Amino acid sequence: MRCRLCHHHTRNYINAPETHGRRLINRSNNYQYNICPHCNSLTLDLSPDDNFYRQAYDKNYYPTLNFSIKILNFISFSLKELIIINYFNKKQISLLDVGCGDGLFLESLNHRFHTHGIDFHKPKISHRHRLFRGNIEHFKFPYTFDCLTLWHSLEHLPQPHKTLKRLFSLLNPDGRIFITTPSATSLGCTLGRQHYFHLDPPRHLSIPSSDGLAIALSESGFTDIKFHPTFYEYPLDLFWSLRSSPLKYFIYPLYPFFKLLNRQTIFVSAKKPPKPTSKNPSHKNGNRGTF
Repeated sequence: MRCRLCHHHTRNYINAPETHGRRLINRSNNYQYNICPHCNSLTLDLSPDDNFYRQAYDKNYYPTLNFSIKILNFISFSLKELIIINYFNKKQISLLDVGCGDGLFLESLNHRFHTHGIDFHKPKISHRHRLFRGNIEHFKFPYTFDCLTLWHSLEHLPQPHKTLKRLFSLLNPDGRIFITTPSATSLGCTLGRQHYFHLDPPRHLSIPSSDGLAIALSESGFTDIKFHPTFYEYPLDLFWSLRSSPLKYFIYPLYPFFKLLNRQTIFVSAKKPPKPTSKNPSHKNGNRGTF
């Protein structure tokens, strides 16, 4: 099987039961992840059919919004919004949230953003957002956007390379894409293996590495690829990832240090280059003067 990020051949790596976060869903369902020797990304050995997304995402997939989750969402969304705004000088920013889920990120944005979202279902949120229902690779949008966001969405898609090329076409020149995914090279994944908090088989069809994402973004036409801190996301993900590792007795006492320095998830942004300026036709043949 080939890597979903860089298309190199992969080899067997781990087998894992069906989990979601720290919860074991079904021990009898076993899934195989392959690792790419070239970019170190993981690829689930599964080809999803038309019914896959209906079966894999039941009504209990999205967590109940208790007080602690609301606080963590507020911190995460606020920091992401600040990072996005830092890249734009314009007063109004058109934004499309791909895989918008329950729409909480769109609801958190201020009125500087013209907000849009797409998912397989429409969330029940404020009418000030324009929402689309469908597949990002086939949906025909009436316009393009300044900003695209994919918060833990790309790893759910069967052909991330193809998706990124499609997203490139939806951006305005000088527009920017922002992506978060699990990290195949994090401590939680390399030490926790099948217990990695963000593995989530079979919903996560790939677990990218930073190198894998950089390759896929570059080959899709994006430039100015930058990685951002993610220490504020999922504060206990490393804790749960290492619950069966003997190294937890060394890492747990220094947990804040490891959580701060080792990114359990990836936050990357990249730009669509501006259109090349056309040359003045009068200078096409050089400066010959007049007679």
